[in-house]
Amino acid sequence: TIQGTNLTLRFLPPVDLEDMGDLTYWGIGVQHNPTVWMNTLLKIVIPLELCLSFSTQKMEVGDIITASSWNFGLNASKSFGAKFLNIAPYAGLLVEGAKLEFDYEYEYTISDENSDTGYTSKVEDIHFEMESANKARLVLGIAARLGVFDLSFDYNISEVNSYSAGLGLGFTF
Repeated sequence: TIQGTNLTLRFLPPVDLEDMGDLTYWGIGVQHNPTVWMNTLLKIVIPLELCLSFSTQKMEVGDIITASSWNFGLNASKSFGAKFLNIAPYAGLLVEGAKLEFDYEYEYTISDENSDTGYTSKVEDIHFEMESANKARLVLGIAARLGVFDLSFDYNISEVNSYSAGLGLGFTF
């Protein structure tokens, strides 16, 4: 983190999936904690950590599948305890979207008594698009640092509700 800003880059080198084409994936995200400059420049002390965020990512499988997503968010948290042993409840509000496109040409043969070979080749275009049901969500959660272990659990309230849990390994200096 530099001056309250964190940049995240995600990238997967292309993976050859033979007949399907290459699998490619990339993503970028940026988070900023405005309390860094609010405390310093404006002398406004806010008892919470705030985070403004944006992220987007895209995955493609040849010309067959394209999946993409994005989100904008505002998050707030408060840590209690020391750097190496603490808990931090958090909440966030996100506006988001995701889209999946599938485009495939299916080739098959059927029996055909009228053809010279006894069968006929057919090609069928299969195409569909889906957009995420979620347009916004409220996240309520808690994180804990236990030495080098980071634990988290959150509940996402939206059109499609979900739970999320995490276990990480981290070092704080």
